[in-house]
Amino acid sequence: MIHNLTPHEIVILKNAEFGDIVGFTGFGKNQTEAKYLKVKKFSSEGAVRAAQKDVPAGEIQLERGISVELISTEFGEVSGLPEPQIDTYYVVSVVAANAAKAQGRSTTDLLLVADTVRNAGGQIIGCQKFARV
Repeated sequence: MIHNLTPHEIVILKNAEFGDIVGFTGFGKNQTEAKYLKVKKFSSEGAVRAAQKDVPAGEIQLERGISVELISTEFGEVSGLPEPQIDTYYVVSVVAANAAKAQGRSTTDLLLVADTVRNAGGQIIGCQKFARV
């Protein structure tokens, strides 16, 4: 069983020449257009939240005396994430998954959207895969 614990609907798309959805993958010169078929939709069941804080970690020197600040991200408390259950997966944000991992929680039941498909305006309209941290 898969539960969507992100604030957005998740649509699973499969590349199909008879599909009725036109989408794009990749970026720039590597962007390709294809037709997709909607195979599954997961409505949001609430959102897992995770605290994150950027901590100064120095700076990187560029040319001519210009520098860019460097930060390190620290993850804090995760809220709204159920305990792992057999044969149950939770789709969460990458921040929530990394925060759970940083707290020592097993993440084998946590999924992220992967291989996203975008519309002509650049908005994500679905994904083709799930990933783990």
